[in-house]
Amino acid sequence: MPSSQGPLGFSAEDADADGDLDARVTVNLRERLYVNGTSITPGSEHGPRMLLMMNDGAGRFEVISSTVRVDPTARDEGLQWPTDVRVDFGNDGFEDLITSFGGPTFRQRIHSGDHKRHAGFLNLESRTQVAGPGTEEFIDVSALLGLDLPDDGTAFAVTDWNGDGQLDLWLRNRSGPQLRFLRNVGTPQHHWLALKLTGKTCNRDAVGAGVTVWTGERSITRQVEAGDGYLSQSSKWLHFGLGTAQKADRIEVRWPDGMIEEFVNLPADARYLLTQGAPQPVPVAQRSVRLADTPLPEIEDKGAERIVLEIPIPIPLSLASLALDKSEPDRAVLLYVWSHRALWSRGQMAILAQEYERIRDKGLEVLALNVDDPAQRGEAVAFLEERVLPQMPLHRFRERPAPANVAATLAVIVGHVCGEPEVLAEPVTLLLDPEGTVQAIYRGHVEIGQILKDAEDYAGQSRPQGDRGVSTGRWFSPPKRDGSELAERLKNAGFVEEAEFYMRMARSVQP
Repeated sequence: MPSSQGPLGFSAEDADADGDLDARVTVNLRERLYVNGTSITPGSEHGPRMLLMMNDGAGRFEVISSTVRVDPTARDEGLQWPTDVRVDFGNDGFEDLITSFGGPTFRQRIHSGDHKRHAGFLNLESRTQVAGPGTEEFIDVSALLGLDLPDDGTAFAVTDWNGDGQLDLWLRNRSGPQLRFLRNVGTPQHHWLALKLTGKTCNRDAVGAGVTVWTGERSITRQVEAGDGYLSQSSKWLHFGLGTAQKADRIEVRWPDGMIEEFVNLPADARYLLTQGAPQPVPVAQRSVRLADTPLPEIEDKGAERIVLEIPIPIPLSLASLALDKSEPDRAVLLYVWSHRALWSRGQMAILAQEYERIRDKGLEVLALNVDDPAQRGEAVAFLEERVLPQMPLHRFRERPAPANVAATLAVIVGHVCGEPEVLAEPVTLLLDPEGTVQAIYRGHVEIGQILKDAEDYAGQSRPQGDRGVSTGRWFSPPKRDGSELAERLKNAGFVEEAEFYMRMARSVQP
């Protein structure tokens, strides 16, 4: 399946329980795939990301549907990274879905720092009694499963760690904690079967072997794989949810070297070792192992967040003309977004007024943009005259209401950097260099001394990009920020001029 950018991931499964393996492909936004010699386009910017292709038994595949569609604002535009893993958490015989979600494109995620979130989806097929190819329905149950964590997730592996028949998860994250173990503590309601294959005349791990288990008229097929998902290897134990069936009526093992063996009437709720050529499966006792619960350390909430941008963001003309002081073109600007309704916002405003002479002496200007509703502007002005202006006897910084297009641009920039929807949680402060480029973003209360140091380090000089990240170093080919996500967000909000500014930036960095 060649494509313009290459599919992000691939998994094989028996989605329709007909005994042959179907394909699920995770694709990028602008993918063009070729299936059976025919070119297909998965979808638009917010179209399908995971395609289910059903095997007709003769080696040809039919694209059925996108299996999961979630609210783009809830899951960072819904791009899976790089594939999904099917797992039957409830042992009802219908596979659920575990995946990781990231930003809208790989380039944007790398350059904006968007998080990839582990997510879990429950297969509703057994509950709705809907059957047939392409009729799978899923619902996001990440919070109920304990998966909705703030981690920047990259990989995961599925295993029955203690052999109790309930599948557990190991999660690997780019952020800390880098490794999590989630133990399945749900109440068992269905039966299960676990098989471990050992090859004799084929490879020892039986990689490539297929196993089909029949319970009544229903069959489930699994395959032994060497790796699944992204840089991951789940357990080679093949796990089968049997639902209400108390035994496996028939088991067929297709070994990689072509040998086929059958076993019948295997009791459920047990683990078996199947050795190639052996007459009967060997029961395996449950592991008596348990990991001690490890409480996470409590992190002090300092009410502040400081983000130095590894790749600074330029601002469009509508914002630059408002923020930059033409009478003092060499000054960096501290752009403070505030509201008189927010207690922290009023407190930070008073601190800026008290420290304004010190800020000016360090070569910075201050612009306070008020984002209150126009009907409440009078109350904001009254607060300024009573609490702020009297503290600036020598010089006064600029303060004005934020126009709608400026407020929207700021919300999009902050949301893009922080991986959140376009909602400004006041107070927010942006450090702009004299050219009008965002160098740092602060949310909540921030120390003036830290801002002044950042202004000296980042806004007052051209600091090498390799010195801006967590780890320092040199870039042979420094990455550039793709502005297409900024453009798309502003376009959707109706601000065409600002959207075109970032679209031109996106075109300038495309290879």
